[in-house]
Amino acid sequence: MPSTSSPSPEPDRPVSAVEAPAPGVRRSRAADRALALPHGLLVLLGMAGVVVAVAGLRSASGIVGPAFLALMIVITIHPLLAWLQRHRVPGWLAVVLTMLVAYTSLVALAAALVFSVARLATLLPSYHLVEALTGFAGATRQYVVVSTVFG
Repeated sequence: MPSTSSPSPEPDRPVSAVEAPAPGVRRSRAADRALALPHGLLVLLGMAGVVVAVAGLRSASGIVGPAFLALMIVITIHPLLAWLQRHRVPGWLAVVLTMLVAYTSLVALAAALVFSVARLATLLPSYHLVEALTGFAGATRQYVVVSTVFG
């Protein structure tokens, strides 16, 4: 009767990841060669994985963007909550104070953005963009003509 307690695989089939030996235990070279994939195939699979990941992130950008913004806010505000809890502030009060600080920070950032856009709108006429762009277009046109003629 054959023994079923032997964990070693048969020599003619490759070793699966589940049956792989523990760290520090060496496998045979034949088993390593049986599991090895060509280098080109590994590179191709890696590139395909990157393309799929980027396409997935791009298609889910409406969800991923706000989720990362929320994650950044939580990471930024959590030390305040931990400090309040360490100093024996009641949990409900620590959460309320943390939320208050988070909302105040967001309102301050939004106000700074509005102020910056308003300031840009007042300063924009003094930049003389039309003249600058016209001069740039003339210089570009001259360069194209000179490089076309002289080659």
